[in-house]
Formats: sequence, C-alpha cells, structure tokens
Amino acid sequence: MRKQTVVSLLMVSALAVFPAYGQEPIQGEESELALRDDPWTHLVVTLKGGKRVTYSRGDIVKVQYLTQRGGGDAWLGRVWRMRETAPDGRYCDGVWTRQGTTNRFAGRWTCSWGATVSDVLVVQPLSGANVVVFREGLRENYRGTLGGDGKSISGVTWGAGGKWTAKIE
Repeated sequence: MRKQTVVSLLMVSALAVFPAYGQEPIQGEESELALRDDPWTHLVVTLKGGKRVTYSRGDIVKVQYLTQRGGGDAWLGRVWRMRETAPDGRYCDGVWTRQGTTNRFAGRWTCSWGATVSDVLVVQPLSGANVVVFREGLRENYRGTLGGDGKSISGVTWGAGGKWTAKIE
C-alpha cells in the first residue's frame, strides 16, 4: 500500500483557481508535491480520477499537511527532545510537543547564545526510515533518518552543515 499525503489548501480565491472542488481537501502521492524545492514554486496534485492540477505559489496562502488517520503514526510519540548544531558549535535545544493525535508539534528552543524561539512543526509520513519535518515559520525542512530503535533521529537542517538529533518519547 502506498502512503499518501492529504493537503488542505487555503486559496486566495478558491473558486477562481479551482471552481469544481472549492476548498475541499485533496489527495496526491507525496512525490507529486513540489514543496521540497527551495524556494518552492508550485504544487502539483493528482485528483481522484487522474486529473492533474498545478497551483502557483502566488495562488496559495497556506499549505497544511495532514497525515491520514490510522495506526501508522504511533512512532511519533508525544514529545521530541532535540538538538540542532551549527558548524561553528552553536546549538539550540528544543522540545517539540505533539498536538493531540495529529502530526503537528509545538516547538520551543533555547539556544546557546541566549535566544528563545518557538514555531510549529509538521512531521511528514515516513518514507522507509526517512523523516522529513516541515518548520512552518522558516518554511524549511529538517531531514533525518529514524534509528533502528524507532526512538531516535539524526539528520541535517537547512543550513550549510547544520545537524540535528532527536529522542522520541
């Protein structure tokens, strides 16, 4: 069974862009979502029945990822304790707290230079052991690999040489 991502779009003018479907959630294979480009320029979605629709970045006010409900998200746990480390040794320690049974987390970081940061994170469906977490405020992805224990992640951030690790509780 192939995993799918459900995307809910808040359109500038939903009826002008997509009159037949309005603001209904639409489904597409994860590989078809062109949001991983930096900066992303468009979103391509295959609708039920095979019709493909392309939205430009300017047409979309907000993209919200939601995983399909089911038993496959137990690995998310309730809290992630993580550390981001820059090449120069500076770091931020974060606590990401899951929002109910969704794939959305409220994140709060305390950094080695005294800064405190908060943001919303959206964990994408697993692809094998590959983990992708979208950070809404920065509009950037954390990429990592789920450890064999199912409770640890290590990977790279969007910055040159940035690394991150997380422990899932």
